[in-house]
Amino acid sequence: MIDAEYDDKGFCWVTNAELKDLLKQNGLEPVESGDSSNNNFMYWKYQTKLSSEQLKGDFDSKLRQQLVEVYNKLNKIISHWQDEQRNNKYRLDRWQLK
Repeated sequence: MIDAEYDDKGFCWVTNAELKDLLKQNGLEPVESGDSSNNNFMYWKYQTKLSSEQLKGDFDSKLRQQLVEVYNKLNKIISHWQDEQRNNKYRLDRWQLK
């Protein structure tokens, strides 16, 4: 199972509770959460980029910049998490005979 997966609408679907807790520790809250009826697991949905309404609307430029910074922080944390998981999976000492 993938811990976090991006969609084409500007959201990231997190399915790992440890990753969700890490995001929460960094002040990031999901826009939606629930149970997947198909796969029987919890998910947390995070917005990862500005919506078209936020880009087009009469949005305060300072608020827009703050949102961009929050989304960049979220994406960096998720990227770092995924890199760490991949590195743990493929690290050399895991494959050495003891």
